[in-house]
Amino acid sequence: MDRRKEIPVQSITDISFGNVSKMRLPNGIPLVVCRSGREDVVRMDLMFDGGKWQQEHLLQALFANRMLREGTASMSGADISENMDFCGSWLELGVSMLHSFVTSYSLGRYFARTAAIVEDMVKSPSFDEERLRTIAQINKQNYMVTSRKVDFAAQKNILKALFGEDNPAAKYAVPDDFDALDRGLLADFHRRYYQSDNCHLFLAGNVTDEVLGVVERLFGSERFGENLHRCEVRSYPVNRPDERLFTFEEKTNAVQSSLRMASFIPERKDKDFSKVQILVSLFGGYFGSRLMSNIRERKGYTYGISAGMVFYPGVGAMLVSTEADAKYCRDIIDETKREMDRLCTEPVGQEELDNVKNYMAGELARSFEGAFSVIDSQIFLVSSGLTEQFYGNTVKTLREITPDDIREMAVKYFSSSKLKISLAGKTNI
Repeated sequence: MDRRKEIPVQSITDISFGNVSKMRLPNGIPLVVCRSGREDVVRMDLMFDGGKWQQEHLLQALFANRMLREGTASMSGADISENMDFCGSWLELGVSMLHSFVTSYSLGRYFARTAAIVEDMVKSPSFDEERLRTIAQINKQNYMVTSRKVDFAAQKNILKALFGEDNPAAKYAVPDDFDALDRGLLADFHRRYYQSDNCHLFLAGNVTDEVLGVVERLFGSERFGENLHRCEVRSYPVNRPDERLFTFEEKTNAVQSSLRMASFIPERKDKDFSKVQILVSLFGGYFGSRLMSNIRERKGYTYGISAGMVFYPGVGAMLVSTEADAKYCRDIIDETKREMDRLCTEPVGQEELDNVKNYMAGELARSFEGAFSVIDSQIFLVSSGLTEQFYGNTVKTLREITPDDIREMAVKYFSSSKLKISLAGKTNI
C-alpha cells in the first residue's frame, strides 16, 4: 500500500451477504450458514420462537432460558461449565420479546463435543428446584438494587405511559415474582417452545462438512420436543395507556434525574420505516445529531442525550434518553420539543443530511465485516420477519432521501404536543 496516496472513497450501492447459504435439515429446521475459514472457530445459534411476549408468568421465559446451563438429566451445571471450559468454548443465553436464544462459540476441533453439550441442555434440562431457588434469590437481590435507580424507574414509567400496564411491553417484575418461580413453570415454557418445529439454526465461521454432519445428527435427524407446533404471536393492542403526557417518580437520594421522552413510530415493515430511521438518527441517533449538538454541545445541560428506536409486535416507538441535574430537566424537555418542531417546519441542510447518511452507511457497512456480523444480520431478519430486501431498501433510501422527505416524515411522526415524558429523581418542574 502506498500511504502517500489518499484511499479512494466510494458510496455503498448494495449489500452483499458474503458466503451465505440456506437449507433445511431433514426434520424441517431452517439452517442458515455463513462460512469463513480464516480462523478455526464455529459459532452456533439456536433461536426458538417464544419469548417474553408468550410467557404466562413474569420471568418465566427468562429463567427457562437461564436455567438451561444449570444442569440436565445427565450433567450437573458444574459438569457443563467444566466441559465447556475444557473445550475453550462458551455460551450466551438470551431472551427477547418474541424469541429465546442459545449461542455457543467453540474451536472447530471441539465443535462436536460442544454441540453435544448444547443438545443435552436444549433437549433435557433438569430445572433443578434447589438451584433455581438459589439463582432466583441472587437475581432478586440484584433486581431490587437495580429497581431503585432513576433510569430504571423512568424507563418503566414511559413504557406504561405508552402501552398501558396490560401490555407485555410495559410489564415489569416485582420481587414476589422471583419467589413465585418453580420448576413446573419453567418446564411448561420449555415444553411449549423449545422444540424442533419452533426452531431456527444458524452457523458461522469455519463451517466444514464435518460440522454440518454433527449439526444434522444432533439437531436435524429427528423432530424433537413434546409440543410440536409453530409458535403464534399473540396480539396485544395498546390498552389503556396513561393519558397524562408527563409522569414523575420521586427519588430523593438521586444525584441526577433520569428523563425519557417517547412517541410512536412505524414498525420495521412499514413503507416509511427507512426514512423514519434516518430522521431519528439525524434527530438524536449519533454524536453529531440535533439533540447532542444543541443540548450537550451548545447548552451544556447533560453529558449525553440520544434518540433510539424500540420495537414490539406491530408497533415501534422513538425513545429519547438522558440523565441530568434536576434544574436542567425543564429546559431539556423544551429544547427537545423545539428540535422536533424545527424538523417539521425548517428544511434540513444538505450538508447535515449528507453527514448523517454517511454515518449510517458506515455503520451499515461495519455490520457486514465478518462472518459473525453477517450471521447476526441473518438472525435479525428472521427474528423480525423481514427479507434480505430490507437492507437493500435501506441503502436505496440513503441514496435517494431528500430534505423534503425528512420534513414530510417529521410532520407525520414528530408531534411535540403528543410527546410522552417520564421523569424520575429530583425535580423542580
